[in-house]
Amino acid sequence: MPPTTTPPMTPSLLADEKTTLHAFLRYLRESVIAKSTGVDDEQAARELVPSGKSLLALLKHLTVMELGWVSWAYAGVDLPSELCDQEVRPGETAEEVIAAYRAAAARS
Repeated sequence: MPPTTTPPMTPSLLADEKTTLHAFLRYLRESVIAKSTGVDDEQAARELVPSGKSLLALLKHLTVMELGWVSWAYAGVDLPSELCDQEVRPGETAEEVIAAYRAAAARS
């Protein structure tokens, strides 16, 4: 996935199921990255919702879901446990978490 800072255009629904699924996955992945890019580390780590999740926690969750559902559940690939860690570590940067999400999406 190439870096982006603006959300992509909503994909067309005039395609077969597989093409539509891939287009919407790409659209949603690129959208969350675009909305997360440029947020400083302090803001990204701040918990602003009742669930206690931060933007970094949301990105880590999405990363684990990419790896868990696509690589493990569908493809049957065993994943190292450190790839499935959703905990935001002190000092972890938005740039690092976004890069990990990009890598998981590319792997998918």
